Amino acid sequence: MDRRPQQQTLSIRISDSLRDFLERSKQIISAARQENVSTSDVAKLLLESAKDDRLDLRMEVAELAERPTDALVAFRRKMEIGQPRSRAEWIFAAQYIQVACEKLTGNPLSPGPEVYVSLLEALLAVRKLRADRGLALDRYYLGELIDNTSWNERKFDKDVLPNAIDRLIEEIRSTGNGKVAAGVGRCLYVAMRDEEFSDTVALNHALDKFQNTLLRMAARGHWIREERPLRTTRDGPLLLPTVMPMHRGSRHLSVSIGQTDISFAISIDSADLVYTISGYAQIREFQAMLHTLKPDSIWDGPSFHGLATPSGTNSAAYQFRRRQDGVMLGFNEENWQSLRELIQEAMEQPALQTVFREMSLIYGEL
Repeated sequence: MDRRPQQQTLSIRISDSLRDFLERSKQIISAARQENVSTSDVAKLLLESAKDDRLDLRMEVAELAERPTDALVAFRRKMEIGQPRSRAEWIFAAQYIQVACEKLTGNPLSPGPEVYVSLLEALLAVRKLRADRGLALDRYYLGELIDNTSWNERKFDKDVLPNAIDRLIEEIRSTGNGKVAAGVGRCLYVAMRDEEFSDTVALNHALDKFQNTLLRMAARGHWIREERPLRTTRDGPLLLPTVMPMHRGSRHLSVSIGQTDISFAISIDSADLVYTISGYAQIREFQAMLHTLKPDSIWDGPSFHGLATPSGTNSAAYQFRRRQDGVMLGFNEENWQSLRELIQEAMEQPALQTVFREMSLIYGEL
């Protein structure tokens, strides 16, 4: 009987900087595999990968992870002015796009269906650049995107994946449900990491048309993972237009634009009340809650908890509470509808839409 060769154990002394590098690499590899790996496992993987040219990529990605906000801001600026992006930068950004796809924050705070369609098309664009057949990667993509499907080895060819993605795109557009393709973020990350490309110039060119979606999803992933906007202290104040106050009945809305963010102040004359909603992310959730909350339903978002219950007069009673301060407000059907219309009117202001387009590059697709 053949015996398996015995694995050898190697003990070496390493510097503090090399240990820090191994720890950063461990975090990246653990996140990619969605399981914890040991430092020794990472060291073994890096030693084995040193046989090819992927080791430099792993090291560069680990270096970018030391200052994730700076790295993604630099990536965004390069993309916006058409400068080349390295493959390591694409791999690093794709990690955050994966987070943006998989860490959903509640409908409709999840990305819209066309976002997932754009990501699927970006995946196909990357796949077209491969220098070999790569059918093993196609099987991986299909496993992440198409559930409960077995792929016959003899019938599997290069057209199976594009055809399956085309059908998935049709399903997303017909149902309006992009979350069925949440695995596309993971697929993009693996594609950036493992596909064989002839050069990075072609990769940059192929993904230019998906620039807005990729940037906003990377920013969303950054907001979810790092819990801070995608800005650096060197960026300076935001240069955004002034938004005029709005009113509907006894309700008034004023918009304050600070150096780095935006806030709404809603005043209600009848209640002698001013309620402030601070920050783009909180404003977007407040808008979503107003739009979504219906009688006999609950809103359970990152910043707000709301509920609506039918009253005895065939109209609903609405309540919401902000988790941050515990303040609860209640409205009848008429007042709730008036508040909803006021916020909707504000969101349709051209000046505020300009503000939100800029904010979406800082906070992402919320």
